[in-house]
Amino acid sequence: MCYHGRVLYICNHSSWGNVVRQCEAEQEFERGEIDQGCSRMWPHAYKTVRVQTDCKPCIEKKAQMDAKLSEVKTRMKAIKK
Repeated sequence: MCYHGRVLYICNHSSWGNVVRQCEAEQEFERGEIDQGCSRMWPHAYKTVRVQTDCKPCIEKKAQMDAKLSEVKTRMKAIKK
């Protein structure tokens, strides 16, 4: 299992960062000693960062939702007139 950096967003999603420490299996794979590398990713505690923003997909979804709500509000105002 290799240790990676990690970013935790305020929306409770996370994304993986760069490799902090490779395991023996990954090192052997890179040296060409074995044919398959490590597939397990573990977060490194000191390289985990919490940010006070939403992740990119959540920002995009919120923008789409805001646009749809704005359109619905304008249509409702038009119906009331």
